[in-house]
Amino acid sequence: YATRQIDLTKLSAFFMIFDMSMVNLIIKNTNYNAQSKEPDLKFTKEDILAFIGVLFCRGLFCPNTPVVKMWSIKYSIKIITEFQSRSKFYKIKKYIRFDDYNSREERRKQDKFCMMRQLWEKFIENSMACYR
Repeated sequence: YATRQIDLTKLSAFFMIFDMSMVNLIIKNTNYNAQSKEPDLKFTKEDILAFIGVLFCRGLFCPNTPVVKMWSIKYSIKIITEFQSRSKFYKIKKYIRFDDYNSREERRKQDKFCMMRQLWEKFIENSMACYR
């Protein structure tokens, strides 16, 4: 199934596992959290995807470099600095959420993994669909 769905871009392969519904879930919950503290702050799909891209690049190109040094003159890698500014990266890192924080306590009584449950189950569903 996956080989028929993937086009020439590597991004299409990524979206087979981590689809836009997952990105939209992160955007919705991250923006809700951010705007409760900074009402004018709003992240876009591109912001979240760039954040994920920076994390992937760090893991691939500089896994032992502290995050704070990824934008430094000495340790920076051009692809990371072009993906996203350090300030935007840290803003997203500060506010990122994967679930509805307001209902978390109630859900946590039943499910200790509730903060990631919806994202995790979609990841598993997508992974299984790719293998069929």
